[in-house]
Amino acid sequence: FYYKFVLFKSVKTLKIYREIKEFKVQNPVLTVGTFDGVHLGHRKILDVLVKEAEKINGEPVVLTLYPHPRKILDPNFKDLFLLNTLDEKTKLLENAGIKHLIIYPFTKDFASLSSCDFIEKILFNKLTVRKLIVGYDHHFGKDRQGNIDILRNWALPFDIKVLKVDAFTLNNKKVSSTTIRNAL
Repeated sequence: FYYKFVLFKSVKTLKIYREIKEFKVQNPVLTVGTFDGVHLGHRKILDVLVKEAEKINGEPVVLTLYPHPRKILDPNFKDLFLLNTLDEKTKLLENAGIKHLIIYPFTKDFASLSSCDFIEKILFNKLTVRKLIVGYDHHFGKDRQGNIDILRNWALPFDIKVLKVDAFTLNNKKVSSTTIRNAL
């Protein structure tokens, strides 16, 4: 017998956007964050994101900020040790089932956007989000003033669902990038 073996290349299913104006997706279900190290805490959020997208025949989308906000806002963090490189993060997000990755440039101008401006100008007007999935401690906008309550109040008139994912704990400790960084 003759057997023909074919090596399958990994099919890239993740579409990467470096310009938000290029993003055009029906029913985007989104999460936002730096995702420094796609650890178990982040995986919990990503798993919910993928499941919620499936429920509405939507597309799971991650908007990640790059470079890490601390590197821009605090000179003491210029040498911040990141758990994953951008390439590693991209592969891990793809392996988690994410279909779209927006790499949004984090600048001082972006950091000055109020939470309401971020919601209206980016999440609603540019990305047309249908569902938003956030972690239990998600904050955003100028001085991190935005939170889950602000998101829910904003989303209500637009019939956009906002879901909060509780912390992932291991040995009674919340898993976070900071916890992992300190342990290393």
